[in-house]
Amino acid sequence: MSSLQTNLMKLSLFAFALLFSINSFSQESSNTTGMFIRVFDLQGNKIAKGKIQSLGNKELQLKTKKLALNLPVSNIGKIKTGRSGGTNVGVGALTGTAVGVVLGVAAGEDGGLYGATSTGDNVASMSVLGAIFGSVAGGLSTLFKKNKSFNIDGDIEKWKAFVNTMSP
Repeated sequence: MSSLQTNLMKLSLFAFALLFSINSFSQESSNTTGMFIRVFDLQGNKIAKGKIQSLGNKELQLKTKKLALNLPVSNIGKIKTGRSGGTNVGVGALTGTAVGVVLGVAAGEDGGLYGATSTGDNVASMSVLGAIFGSVAGGLSTLFKKNKSFNIDGDIEKWKAFVNTMSP
């Protein structure tokens, strides 16, 4: 193997390890305010997602990207903390693609991958491989997520238990 291929292999391994470490500490939160949650109605349909602004006695205040929402407890069926696993897969794919493009450009015309004879071919093949490996890494990282699910079912007592659980 040439030194360029060895360096590319080391860089790929480093990028793969970096991709796995991105979410290792992001799920724990010591402060409830600002925690990302997904809210489902009594039928199980997602009705809102966003960051907790406040937990009242009879309502949940969420801040979404565009506006603030007040959700009465009577409409809340379930609350899930954290983002869904698909987010990890998407972020992994985008990161892997970006790393693949950089590696493809770095390989140039001399470091042909799988018979590639130009920089464009290297960029294309490396970005596809990066997207695949990134998606796999993102999918595997969902195994280590610490999301929690709370059944509220419109019950004020379950809501109070949730508020006590989430209080620092």
